[in-house]
Amino acid sequence: MSAVLLLALRAEDAGEWLLWEEGRVLEHGQLPADLEQLKHLSRQTPVTVLVPGEEVVQFSVTLPVAGAAAVSALPYQIEDRLSCELEAVHYAHERIRANTPCRVWVVERERMSRWHQFLQQSGMRIRRVMPDYALLRRGVIVKAADRVSAKLPAAAASLETALAEDWLALQSLDEASLTRVTVDGSEGMLLQALAQHSENDEVNLCQGRFALHDPVKDALAMVRWPAIAAGLILVLHWTWLALSALQIGAQADQYDQAAEELYRKTFPDARRVVNARSQMKSQLNALEGQQGEGGLLPLLAPVATAFSGQSDIQVSQLLYQAAGTSLRLTVDAANYGAIDSFSNALQGQGLSVSRGTFRQNGERVAGQLSLTREGGS
Repeated sequence: MSAVLLLALRAEDAGEWLLWEEGRVLEHGQLPADLEQLKHLSRQTPVTVLVPGEEVVQFSVTLPVAGAAAVSALPYQIEDRLSCELEAVHYAHERIRANTPCRVWVVERERMSRWHQFLQQSGMRIRRVMPDYALLRRGVIVKAADRVSAKLPAAAASLETALAEDWLALQSLDEASLTRVTVDGSEGMLLQALAQHSENDEVNLCQGRFALHDPVKDALAMVRWPAIAAGLILVLHWTWLALSALQIGAQADQYDQAAEELYRKTFPDARRVVNARSQMKSQLNALEGQQGEGGLLPLLAPVATAFSGQSDIQVSQLLYQAAGTSLRLTVDAANYGAIDSFSNALQGQGLSVSRGTFRQNGERVAGQLSLTREGGS
Protein backbone atom coordinates (compact mmCIF):
# COMPACT_ATOMS: atom_id res chain seq x y z
CA MET A 1 0.00 0.00 0.00
CA SER A 2 1.44 3.41 -0.97
CA ALA A 3 1.59 6.35 1.41
CA VAL A 4 -1.32 8.79 1.63
CA LEU A 5 -0.87 12.40 2.72
CA LEU A 6 -4.14 13.82 4.10
CA LEU A 7 -4.94 17.43 4.95
CA ALA A 8 -8.29 18.12 6.66
CA LEU A 9 -9.16 21.81 6.29
CA ARG A 10 -11.31 23.29 9.02
CA ALA A 11 -10.90 26.85 7.72
CA GLU A 12 -9.56 28.24 4.45
CA ASP A 13 -5.94 28.06 5.65
CA ALA A 14 -6.00 25.93 8.81
CA GLY A 15 -6.47 22.29 9.69
CA GLU A 16 -4.63 19.10 10.58
CA TRP A 17 -2.66 16.64 8.49
CA LEU A 18 -1.17 13.19 8.67
CA LEU A 19 0.98 10.88 6.57
CA TRP A 20 -0.59 7.40 6.54
CA GLU A 21 1.04 4.21 5.33
CA GLU A 22 0.58 0.51 6.01
CA GLY A 23 -2.25 1.14 8.48
CA ARG A 24 -0.33 3.54 10.73
CA VAL A 25 0.46 7.22 11.15
CA LEU A 26 4.02 8.10 10.12
CA GLU A 27 3.81 11.86 10.73
CA HIS A 28 1.13 14.37 11.69
CA GLY A 29 0.76 18.03 12.53
CA GLN A 30 -1.16 21.26 12.18
CA LEU A 31 -1.61 23.84 9.46
CA PRO A 32 -0.47 26.60 8.98
CA ALA A 33 2.42 25.86 11.38
CA ASP A 34 3.70 22.93 9.29
CA LEU A 35 3.17 24.38 5.82
CA GLU A 36 6.84 24.10 4.82
CA GLN A 37 6.97 20.49 5.98
CA LEU A 38 3.80 19.72 4.03
CA LYS A 39 5.26 21.32 0.90
CA HIS A 40 8.33 19.12 1.25
CA LEU A 41 6.30 15.94 1.82
CA SER A 42 3.96 16.72 -1.08
CA ARG A 43 6.84 16.57 -3.56
CA GLN A 44 6.89 12.81 -3.07
CA THR A 45 3.27 12.26 -2.01
CA PRO A 46 0.74 14.79 -3.37
CA VAL A 47 -1.83 15.93 -0.81
CA THR A 48 -5.42 14.68 -0.68
CA VAL A 49 -7.33 17.64 0.76
CA LEU A 50 -10.47 16.95 2.82
CA VAL A 51 -12.88 19.85 3.15
CA PRO A 52 -15.72 19.87 5.70
CA GLY A 53 -18.48 17.60 4.42
CA GLU A 54 -21.07 19.92 5.94
CA GLU A 55 -20.20 22.42 3.19
CA VAL A 56 -20.63 19.98 0.29
CA VAL A 57 -23.92 18.38 -0.73
CA GLN A 58 -23.85 15.03 -2.51
CA PHE A 59 -26.71 13.54 -4.50
CA SER A 60 -27.21 11.31 -7.54
CA VAL A 61 -28.82 11.97 -10.90
CA THR A 62 -29.61 9.57 -13.72
CA LEU A 63 -29.50 10.82 -17.29
CA PRO A 64 -30.60 8.96 -20.42
CA VAL A 65 -27.50 10.06 -22.35
CA ALA A 66 -23.76 10.40 -21.78
CA GLY A 67 -21.02 12.62 -23.13
CA ALA A 68 -21.42 16.29 -23.99
CA ALA A 69 -25.23 16.11 -24.08
CA ALA A 70 -25.30 14.83 -20.50
CA VAL A 71 -22.88 17.51 -19.30
CA SER A 72 -25.10 20.18 -20.87
CA ALA A 73 -28.23 18.78 -19.19
CA LEU A 74 -26.65 18.40 -15.74
CA PRO A 75 -27.03 22.05 -14.59
CA TYR A 76 -30.80 21.87 -15.03
CA GLN A 77 -30.91 18.73 -12.86
CA ILE A 78 -28.94 20.53 -10.14
CA GLU A 79 -31.16 23.59 -10.31
CA ASP A 80 -34.31 21.49 -9.97
CA ARG A 81 -32.90 19.38 -7.13
CA LEU A 82 -31.49 22.19 -4.96
CA SER A 83 -33.69 25.13 -6.00
CA CYS A 84 -30.62 27.37 -6.13
CA GLU A 85 -29.07 29.86 -8.51
CA LEU A 86 -26.38 28.09 -10.52
CA GLU A 87 -24.22 31.23 -10.52
CA ALA A 88 -23.89 30.93 -6.73
CA VAL A 89 -22.60 27.35 -6.63
CA HIS A 90 -19.83 25.21 -8.02
CA TYR A 91 -20.50 21.60 -8.89
CA ALA A 92 -18.39 18.58 -9.76
CA HIS A 93 -19.40 15.13 -10.92
CA GLU A 94 -18.04 11.73 -11.70
CA ARG A 95 -18.10 10.29 -15.20
CA ILE A 96 -21.63 10.29 -16.60
CA ARG A 97 -22.90 7.03 -18.07
CA ALA A 98 -26.30 6.74 -19.72
CA ASN A 99 -29.08 5.40 -17.44
CA THR A 100 -26.62 4.97 -14.54
CA PRO A 101 -26.72 6.95 -11.27
CA CYS A 102 -24.05 9.66 -11.32
CA ARG A 103 -22.82 11.30 -8.12
CA VAL A 104 -22.77 15.09 -8.05
CA TRP A 105 -21.20 17.37 -5.42
CA VAL A 106 -22.31 20.97 -4.94
CA VAL A 107 -20.61 23.69 -2.85
CA GLU A 108 -20.98 27.45 -2.57
CA ARG A 109 -18.87 29.08 -5.27
CA GLU A 110 -17.43 31.69 -2.92
CA ARG A 111 -16.25 29.07 -0.41
CA MET A 112 -14.77 26.94 -3.19
CA SER A 113 -12.97 30.01 -4.49
CA ARG A 114 -11.34 30.63 -1.09
CA TRP A 115 -10.18 26.99 -0.79
CA HIS A 116 -8.86 27.10 -4.33
CA GLN A 117 -6.98 30.36 -3.78
CA PHE A 118 -5.29 29.10 -0.61
CA LEU A 119 -4.27 25.77 -2.10
CA GLN A 120 -3.01 27.33 -5.33
CA GLN A 121 -0.84 29.79 -3.40
CA SER A 122 0.35 27.29 -0.78
CA GLY A 123 3.04 25.72 -2.97
CA MET A 124 1.84 22.20 -2.10
CA ARG A 125 1.31 19.55 -4.74
CA ILE A 126 -2.39 18.68 -4.56
CA ARG A 127 -3.71 15.34 -5.75
CA ARG A 128 -7.40 16.10 -5.26
CA VAL A 129 -9.90 17.99 -3.10
CA MET A 130 -12.91 16.11 -1.73
CA PRO A 131 -15.49 16.28 1.07
CA ASP A 132 -14.25 14.32 4.09
CA TYR A 133 -17.08 11.76 3.93
CA ALA A 134 -16.07 10.80 0.36
CA LEU A 135 -12.84 9.29 1.72
CA LEU A 136 -14.72 6.59 3.66
CA ARG A 137 -15.55 3.10 2.48
CA ARG A 138 -19.19 2.47 1.71
CA GLY A 139 -21.10 1.39 4.80
CA VAL A 140 -18.89 3.25 7.32
CA ILE A 141 -20.27 5.75 9.86
CA VAL A 142 -17.73 7.72 11.93
CA LYS A 143 -19.13 9.52 14.98
CA ALA A 144 -17.18 12.22 16.82
CA ALA A 145 -18.29 14.36 19.74
CA ASP A 146 -20.01 17.01 17.63
CA ARG A 147 -20.34 15.57 14.13
CA VAL A 148 -20.98 12.42 12.12
CA SER A 149 -19.52 11.44 8.74
CA ALA A 150 -21.21 8.63 6.85
CA LYS A 151 -20.88 6.98 3.47
CA LEU A 152 -23.81 4.71 2.73
CA PRO A 153 -24.63 2.73 -0.41
CA ALA A 154 -27.05 5.40 -1.66
CA ALA A 155 -26.00 8.59 0.17
CA ALA A 156 -23.12 10.32 1.96
CA ALA A 157 -22.83 13.35 4.22
CA SER A 158 -21.15 14.98 7.21
CA LEU A 159 -23.59 16.56 9.68
CA GLU A 160 -23.84 17.87 13.20
CA THR A 161 -24.66 15.03 15.57
CA ALA A 162 -28.28 16.08 16.17
CA LEU A 163 -29.02 16.44 12.47
CA ALA A 164 -27.15 13.26 11.64
CA GLU A 165 -29.44 11.08 13.75
CA ASP A 166 -32.51 12.35 11.88
CA TRP A 167 -30.75 11.96 8.52
CA LEU A 168 -29.68 8.39 9.30
CA ALA A 169 -33.21 7.53 10.35
CA LEU A 170 -34.41 8.43 6.85
CA GLN A 171 -31.95 6.06 5.20
CA SER A 172 -32.60 2.40 4.52
CA LEU A 173 -29.86 0.89 6.67
CA ASP A 174 -28.75 -2.71 6.86
CA GLU A 175 -27.01 -2.82 10.23
CA ALA A 176 -25.28 -6.05 9.34
CA SER A 177 -23.41 -4.32 6.53
CA LEU A 178 -22.53 -1.16 8.49
CA THR A 179 -19.31 -0.33 10.32
CA ARG A 180 -19.85 2.18 13.13
CA VAL A 181 -16.77 3.94 14.50
CA THR A 182 -16.72 6.26 17.51
CA VAL A 183 -13.74 8.54 18.15
CA ASP A 184 -12.88 10.67 21.15
CA GLY A 185 -11.85 14.29 21.02
CA SER A 186 -8.11 13.67 20.97
CA GLU A 187 -6.11 15.62 18.41
CA GLY A 188 -5.96 13.87 15.06
CA MET A 189 -8.20 10.93 16.03
CA LEU A 190 -11.01 11.84 13.61
CA LEU A 191 -8.61 12.19 10.69
CA GLN A 192 -6.94 8.93 11.68
CA ALA A 193 -10.32 7.16 11.72
CA LEU A 194 -11.12 8.52 8.26
CA ALA A 195 -7.76 7.24 6.98
CA GLN A 196 -8.19 3.84 8.63
CA HIS A 197 -11.58 3.27 6.98
CA SER A 198 -10.83 4.88 3.61
CA GLU A 199 -11.10 3.68 0.04
CA ASN A 200 -9.63 4.99 -3.19
CA ASP A 201 -12.53 7.05 -4.47
CA GLU A 202 -11.33 9.46 -7.17
CA VAL A 203 -13.65 12.30 -6.20
CA ASN A 204 -12.25 15.74 -7.03
CA LEU A 205 -14.04 19.04 -6.51
CA CYS A 206 -11.35 20.90 -8.45
CA GLN A 207 -12.95 20.73 -11.86
CA GLY A 208 -13.53 23.34 -14.54
CA ARG A 209 -12.41 26.81 -13.56
CA PHE A 210 -11.23 25.53 -10.17
CA ALA A 211 -8.77 22.99 -11.57
CA LEU A 212 -5.48 23.21 -9.68
CA HIS A 213 -2.11 23.64 -11.35
CA ASP A 214 0.69 21.37 -10.15
CA PRO A 215 3.74 23.63 -9.52
CA VAL A 216 6.14 20.81 -10.42
CA LYS A 217 4.28 19.97 -13.64
CA ASP A 218 4.02 23.68 -14.47
CA ALA A 219 7.78 24.06 -14.05
CA LEU A 220 8.38 21.02 -16.24
CA ALA A 221 5.93 22.35 -18.81
CA MET A 222 7.86 25.63 -18.99
CA VAL A 223 11.05 23.83 -19.99
CA ARG A 224 9.40 21.06 -22.00
CA TRP A 225 9.16 22.78 -25.37
CA PRO A 226 12.55 24.54 -25.14
CA ALA A 227 14.08 21.16 -24.24
CA ILE A 228 12.30 19.47 -27.15
CA ALA A 229 13.43 22.26 -29.49
CA ALA A 230 17.01 21.96 -28.26
CA GLY A 231 16.88 18.20 -28.74
CA LEU A 232 15.53 18.59 -32.28
CA ILE A 233 18.22 21.13 -33.11
CA LEU A 234 20.88 18.76 -31.79
CA VAL A 235 19.46 15.85 -33.81
CA LEU A 236 19.27 18.01 -36.94
CA HIS A 237 22.83 19.22 -36.36
CA TRP A 238 24.23 15.70 -36.09
CA THR A 239 22.12 14.58 -39.05
CA TRP A 240 23.49 17.46 -41.10
CA LEU A 241 27.05 16.56 -40.07
CA ALA A 242 26.49 12.92 -41.02
CA LEU A 243 24.97 13.84 -44.39
CA SER A 244 27.77 16.33 -45.03
CA ALA A 245 30.35 13.67 -44.25
CA LEU A 246 28.64 11.26 -46.64
CA GLN A 247 28.42 13.93 -49.33
CA ILE A 248 32.06 14.93 -48.91
CA GLY A 249 33.06 11.27 -49.03
CA ALA A 250 31.07 10.77 -52.24
CA GLN A 251 32.61 13.88 -53.79
CA ALA A 252 36.09 12.71 -52.80
CA ASP A 253 35.42 9.38 -54.49
CA GLN A 254 34.27 11.21 -57.62
CA TYR A 255 37.39 13.39 -57.62
CA ASP A 256 39.61 10.35 -57.16
CA GLN A 257 37.85 8.60 -60.05
CA ALA A 258 38.19 11.67 -62.28
CA ALA A 259 41.87 12.02 -61.35
CA GLU A 260 42.49 8.37 -62.21
CA GLU A 261 40.73 8.74 -65.58
CA LEU A 262 42.76 11.85 -66.37
CA TYR A 263 45.97 10.10 -65.37
CA ARG A 264 45.23 7.10 -67.62
CA LYS A 265 44.43 9.41 -70.56
CA THR A 266 47.62 11.38 -69.99
CA PHE A 267 49.78 8.31 -69.44
CA PRO A 268 48.05 5.48 -71.34
CA ASP A 269 50.95 3.10 -70.71
CA ALA A 270 50.34 3.14 -66.95
CA ARG A 271 49.25 -0.29 -65.75
CA ARG A 272 48.50 0.26 -62.08
CA VAL A 273 47.05 3.40 -60.55
CA VAL A 274 47.17 3.52 -56.74
CA ASN A 275 47.18 7.25 -56.07
CA ALA A 276 46.53 9.21 -59.25
CA ARG A 277 47.41 12.59 -57.78
CA SER A 278 50.70 11.41 -56.32
CA GLN A 279 51.62 9.47 -59.45
CA MET A 280 50.73 12.45 -61.66
CA LYS A 281 53.01 14.67 -59.59
CA SER A 282 55.83 12.15 -59.88
CA GLN A 283 55.40 11.93 -63.65
CA LEU A 284 55.38 15.71 -64.01
CA ASN A 285 58.48 16.02 -61.84
CA ALA A 286 60.17 13.44 -64.02
CA LEU A 287 59.19 15.31 -67.16
CA GLU A 288 60.41 18.56 -65.70
CA GLY A 289 63.74 17.00 -64.83
CA GLN A 290 64.13 15.51 -68.29
CA GLN A 291 63.16 18.62 -70.25
CA GLY A 292 65.07 21.26 -68.32
CA GLU A 293 64.25 24.58 -69.81
CA GLY A 294 62.16 23.00 -72.61
CA GLY A 295 59.29 20.52 -72.50
CA LEU A 296 55.72 20.78 -71.29
CA LEU A 297 55.96 22.74 -68.06
CA PRO A 298 57.62 25.85 -69.53
CA LEU A 299 54.66 26.01 -71.93
CA LEU A 300 51.97 25.37 -69.32
CA ALA A 301 53.08 28.16 -66.98
CA PRO A 302 52.50 31.04 -69.44
CA VAL A 303 49.26 29.41 -70.64
CA ALA A 304 47.98 29.38 -67.05
CA THR A 305 48.96 33.03 -66.64
CA ALA A 306 47.25 33.97 -69.90
CA PHE A 307 44.04 32.30 -68.71
CA SER A 308 43.83 34.69 -65.76
CA GLY A 309 40.79 36.89 -66.29
CA GLN A 310 39.64 35.04 -69.42
CA SER A 311 36.09 34.03 -68.45
CA ASP A 312 34.72 33.64 -72.02
CA ILE A 313 37.03 30.85 -73.18
CA GLN A 314 37.50 27.22 -72.15
CA VAL A 315 40.06 24.54 -73.07
CA SER A 316 38.46 21.21 -73.95
CA GLN A 317 41.62 19.36 -75.04
CA LEU A 318 45.38 19.76 -74.61
CA LEU A 319 47.92 17.90 -76.83
CA TYR A 320 51.65 18.18 -76.19
CA GLN A 321 53.99 17.34 -79.05
CA ALA A 322 57.34 16.65 -77.43
CA ALA A 323 59.19 16.35 -80.73
CA GLY A 324 58.30 19.84 -81.76
CA THR A 325 58.03 21.28 -78.23
CA SER A 326 54.64 22.65 -79.14
CA LEU A 327 51.31 22.61 -77.38
CA ARG A 328 47.99 22.32 -79.20
CA LEU A 329 44.89 23.64 -77.43
CA THR A 330 41.34 22.87 -78.50
CA VAL A 331 39.35 25.84 -77.24
CA ASP A 332 35.69 26.84 -77.01
CA ALA A 333 34.91 30.57 -76.82
CA ALA A 334 31.90 32.84 -76.61
CA ASN A 335 32.98 34.74 -79.76
CA TYR A 336 35.95 35.56 -81.97
CA GLY A 337 36.78 38.50 -79.77
CA ALA A 338 37.47 36.12 -76.87
CA ILE A 339 39.83 34.15 -79.18
CA ASP A 340 41.69 37.32 -80.08
CA SER A 341 41.94 38.39 -76.43
CA PHE A 342 43.31 35.00 -75.39
CA SER A 343 45.78 34.93 -78.29
CA ASN A 344 47.08 38.36 -77.35
CA ALA A 345 47.47 37.26 -73.73
CA LEU A 346 49.45 34.19 -74.84
CA GLN A 347 51.71 36.29 -77.03
CA GLY A 348 52.22 38.62 -74.10
CA GLN A 349 53.61 35.63 -72.18
CA GLY A 350 56.26 35.01 -74.84
CA LEU A 351 54.45 32.35 -76.84
CA SER A 352 53.98 32.14 -80.57
CA VAL A 353 50.36 31.46 -81.48
CA SER A 354 49.21 29.76 -84.66
CA ARG A 355 45.49 29.53 -85.29
CA GLY A 356 43.86 26.51 -86.85
CA THR A 357 40.40 26.34 -88.32
CA PHE A 358 37.60 27.84 -86.20
CA ARG A 359 33.94 27.01 -86.71
CA GLN A 360 30.72 28.37 -85.32
CA ASN A 361 29.25 25.82 -82.87
CA GLY A 362 25.78 27.07 -82.01
CA GLU A 363 26.25 30.34 -80.15
CA ARG A 364 29.94 29.62 -79.47
CA VAL A 365 33.15 29.37 -81.51
CA ALA A 366 35.43 26.29 -81.41
CA GLY A 367 38.87 25.62 -82.91
CA GLN A 368 42.57 24.97 -82.22
CA LEU A 369 45.57 27.07 -81.23
CA SER A 370 49.15 25.83 -81.61
CA LEU A 371 51.65 27.31 -79.17
CA THR A 372 55.46 27.37 -79.21
CA ARG A 373 57.93 29.42 -77.28
CA GLU A 374 59.25 32.36 -79.23
CA GLY A 375 62.53 31.39 -80.73
CA GLY A 376 61.52 27.68 -80.74
CA SER A 377 60.70 25.50 -83.76
